[in-house]
Amino acid sequence: MSNYRIILAGQFIFNNQRSFEMALAQYNQRVEIHFKYDVFLRSENIFDVEQNCVNIPRHVEPEITDRTWRNTVSALETVCEYAIAGSLSAWKLENGKIIEHREIEPNGDKSAIQSYLLGKRLVGKGEDKAAKEALDQAIQKCERHAKAYERRGYVNFRLKNFKDALYDFNKSIIVNPHSEEAHFGRAFVRIVEKDYVSAVKDFDITLKNSIPHQPIFWKTKRIKGECHLILGEYKMAILELIPVSKRVFKEEDNNFGWQRKVWFNLGQAHLGDENFKEAIIALEKAKTFPEGKDNLTKEDIDGLIKEVKAGKIPNQYRNPVPGNIKTGAPFLN
Repeated sequence: MSNYRIILAGQFIFNNQRSFEMALAQYNQRVEIHFKYDVFLRSENIFDVEQNCVNIPRHVEPEITDRTWRNTVSALETVCEYAIAGSLSAWKLENGKIIEHREIEPNGDKSAIQSYLLGKRLVGKGEDKAAKEALDQAIQKCERHAKAYERRGYVNFRLKNFKDALYDFNKSIIVNPHSEEAHFGRAFVRIVEKDYVSAVKDFDITLKNSIPHQPIFWKTKRIKGECHLILGEYKMAILELIPVSKRVFKEEDNNFGWQRKVWFNLGQAHLGDENFKEAIIALEKAKTFPEGKDNLTKEDIDGLIKEVKAGKIPNQYRNPVPGNIKTGAPFLN
């Protein structure tokens, strides 16, 4: 019988004590009677009695049978039926490859649920005004709706309502401190404020609460590396950018189209670190990629290669000031 590596994380919010208690009772009943305790999560480890919620920070099980996986997911789906907000992501892996991926979120007829789902769909379509109205309604019905705050934060960011976006991301993080999306969004606001140090801290939390199988993980490493570059922390930039440079992204992945920028910034980081040989290698590699989502020009790359070959370190790398190092594109893409 094959065993699998399991990773899951999420949170479910309940509207009241009664819903929480019903979810807890149903979970225990299914675990005891239906599954004969063949699950890898015990209720006492995930049900937060004080907060009336289910909290599962990133949880990893190295060796679990398919049956135990299916039992546990089924029990969590039952719990979700009583929740008014939240979501849970679960991955089953074999030899490092995803065999199965499940996303579980409330999908009932309660207005808070339907308003959030509508808002999420509208965000995906870029209909920001209508999305904000729907998410406003979800939050009015459920003040602890971390997912609605997080989605509204992105809408406010796109609308350049940065103060409101920061408020929303902060509210989401208060309810769910382990939300990678909310920390990711708050980092964007910090970048607009040119507070790159705080942005890096939020990106660190994003990486801690995401996995390499998620696009957000690699996007975070790329932009975190860019923050380190701007701060003149060249060794840290190299540490983040090298793994991204080696990764091959599919066209449907939102990380696709950034590799020229990654190699260009890696070259700049090596230059700042006074490693001319690696800087040349990275910059020459950048030239092999077609134009992507960056705003680099051939002259940008060739000009820096010329500086490196001359053994020069331009002043902006010796005394970095935010805005003086061209990183290849606006951050928030």
